[in-house]
Amino acid sequence: QGMNSAGILAQSIGGGGGAGGFSGGLNLDSGLASALNTVGGAGGAGSDAGDVSVISSGVIATLGDDASAVVAQSIGGGGGAAGCAMGSVFSSDGLGLSESVGGLAGDGGMGADVSVQNSSIIYTKGLNALGILAQSIGGGGGDGGYAISGLFSLGAGGASSSLGGGGGLGHDAGTVYVWNQGSITTNAIGSTGILAQSVGGGGGSGGLAGGVSVSSGAAALGINLGGGGGDGGFGSQVTVD
Repeated sequence: QGMNSAGILAQSIGGGGGAGGFSGGLNLDSGLASALNTVGGAGGAGSDAGDVSVISSGVIATLGDDASAVVAQSIGGGGGAAGCAMGSVFSSDGLGLSESVGGLAGDGGMGADVSVQNSSIIYTKGLNALGILAQSIGGGGGDGGYAISGLFSLGAGGASSSLGGGGGLGHDAGTVYVWNQGSITTNAIGSTGILAQSVGGGGGSGGLAGGVSVSSGAAALGINLGGGGGDGGFGSQVTVD
C-alpha cells in the first residue's frame, strides 16, 4: 500500500566500474634538464546485466504513489570515471619538459533482453504508478580524466603538453517484449498502463586539457588536446502484443 512499493520487481543490474586514480607531480630543477610525466588511472568497465523474464497471473493492486504493479528491468553497469593528471616543472637553468595525460574512462555494460507475459488483473491508484514497466538500458560510459600541465623556465626553455582522457563507450540495450492478455487500470497522473523501452547507454564526456608554458630565456612550447567523447549505445527492438 505504501509509496515505491512494486507488486512485482524483477531486476538484473550490472555493477558499476570503479574510478581511476589521480596522478600528480611537481619537479624542481636547477641543473641541466628537468622532465615530468603524469598519467591518470583508467576507469573500470561496467558489468553486463542478465536477461529478465516475468510471467504473472492473478490480481496485482498497488495504492501508493510511484508504486508500479510489474517492473522488469535489465540495466548495464555504468563505466567508471577516469583519473585526472596534473604536473608542473620549474627549471632555473636547463631544458624543462612537462607532460600530463588524463586517464581513459571505462565503458558501460550491456543491458540484456526483457520479457513480460501478463495475464493478471492489474490496478494502480497512485501518481506515477505504472501498470507494467519493462526496460532494457545499456550502461553509460564514464567521463575521461582531465589533464593540466605547466612549465616555468628561466633557462633554456622547453615544452609542456596535456592530453585529456577519452570518454567511455555507452553499451547497447537488449530487446523488450511485453505480451498482455490481462486488464490494466491506472487512476492518476503519470500512470501509464504499459511502458516498454530499450535505451542505449550514453557515451562519456572527454576530459579537458589545459596548460601554461612560461620561459624567460629560450622559446617555450605548449600543446593541449582535449579527449574525445565516447559513442553511445544502440537501443533494440521493442514489441508489445
